[in-house]
Amino acid sequence: MTENIETTSVPESFDLLAWIDTGTIATREVTLFIDHEAAVEYADIQKQLAVLQAEADAVLAEDGPMTYTPPHADEIADLEAQAEVLQGRLDAAKAVWTVRAISHDELKQVFNSIKYPKAPVPPKDGAAKPLVEAFYDKSEAYGLAKMEVDEARKVALVATAVTSVVTGVGVRDSVTAEELQLLKKRPHGQQWLDMLWAAVESASDSKVTPPVF
Repeated sequence: MTENIETTSVPESFDLLAWIDTGTIATREVTLFIDHEAAVEYADIQKQLAVLQAEADAVLAEDGPMTYTPPHADEIADLEAQAEVLQGRLDAAKAVWTVRAISHDELKQVFNSIKYPKAPVPPKDGAAKPLVEAFYDKSEAYGLAKMEVDEARKVALVATAVTSVVTGVGVRDSVTAEELQLLKKRPHGQQWLDMLWAAVESASDSKVTPPVF
């Protein structure tokens, strides 16, 4: 007996790029807090609570159900109240950044628009000492200039990759390189930018053929 297998009819021709555009692009989220003091205090309180709660649980396990006030009850209640206030500060200070993978063309565009300076030409063998020293000075300046270009490219690529910034006061669907440059100048700004850049790299390095389960 021959089994009939129905096959789905597939058009011989279709718009491949239009179909690809129906897919999604890899993204990553980075949560930043602008209230560093609240974050430190909140973490410290959570550690204190963990210690006191562990001690209270140990007493409960040893003594069984208590008919009196559990140990550290007042301290725990006070710390929990402080934690609640700090949680409110953290919620108000939170910004969730979403970045996407960047394309090779976007990478080339940024690299072409922000170019390295020309490298200094080394002096010929046996050149006079002032020429050699001048070359070393130019080489040092060239190295610093390259570092600035690398940072400027990183800023431009992060700006390209940002798709949203969600905060308690509003939402943005983009940022500019100029805004990110100003962000860098603030305390913790460089660390924030490094976190965003790492997320962009992670999204861009996602496997093009992920495992399917």
